[in-house]
Amino acid sequence: MTIDLRKFEDEYSNKDPELVSLTKQFGISLSKNKLSNEVAKVAVCLDVSYSMNRLYSSGKVGELVKKLIPAGLNFDDDGEIDIFQFGQSGKQQDSINLDNYNQRTHSLKDQRLEGYTNYSEAIKLVDNFYRNQPDKNLTPVFVIYVTDGDASDKAKAIEAIRKISDLPIFFQFVAIGEDYNPLEANEPVKEEPKKGFFGKLFGSSSSSTNSQYPTSFKFLHQLDELDGRNVDNAGFFAVKEIDSLSDKEMYDLLLSEYPSFLKEAKAKGILQ
Repeated sequence: MTIDLRKFEDEYSNKDPELVSLTKQFGISLSKNKLSNEVAKVAVCLDVSYSMNRLYSSGKVGELVKKLIPAGLNFDDDGEIDIFQFGQSGKQQDSINLDNYNQRTHSLKDQRLEGYTNYSEAIKLVDNFYRNQPDKNLTPVFVIYVTDGDASDKAKAIEAIRKISDLPIFFQFVAIGEDYNPLEANEPVKEEPKKGFFGKLFGSSSSSTNSQYPTSFKFLHQLDELDGRNVDNAGFFAVKEIDSLSDKEMYDLLLSEYPSFLKEAKAKGILQ
């Protein structure tokens, strides 16, 4: 059941005015992108590798997750946000909702971390979870995928993002550590030629690089532009710090590529 936003605003205007304000701002971004009448399941994938320690212990990840709750309230078919984590392995955690968000976001300060940054672990969990839903082709899934590092499992991540492209699931990758706004990057970016084993594994192309492009996250850009998919199921932007964007800027970036995904998924019958 979708959330009654008027009832939510009345109840939370004194209880948590910040969340009410965030929810209104997310609604504005939905309207700006002509998504106000769209319904989707919402999921968040969180990097729990060791390099994320500062962001978790300082409470920055918890603050980010709170800012993503309005996606569930405005957008989600039941107001819940499904939570997945990835490091060396992947784990699905209990969903976040209005009843537990304070406890869940605060508990992220004590998140247990692990080695490696295996992107595919979370992508496969998302695939397995939503592929088995009875409405898998009727309700799209909007996934916000947060990481601060390069993938440890590039070949598996490529395979996983291609495999899941037969479902109406969109991954918005959010990288932390360098600034990259695709709305401000005018020139297409292609990878520099790769040599040796990895060049053969991932292919190669040649062109100049855009100075606005974040060199720390070349692989995420590769996933964003990856061929061999049934539908373009990924978007990507990067920020130097979690809180370096205004709420408006963050929400606009989160939603900027989703409308074109919906259009393509509907046209190809992936979303019915």
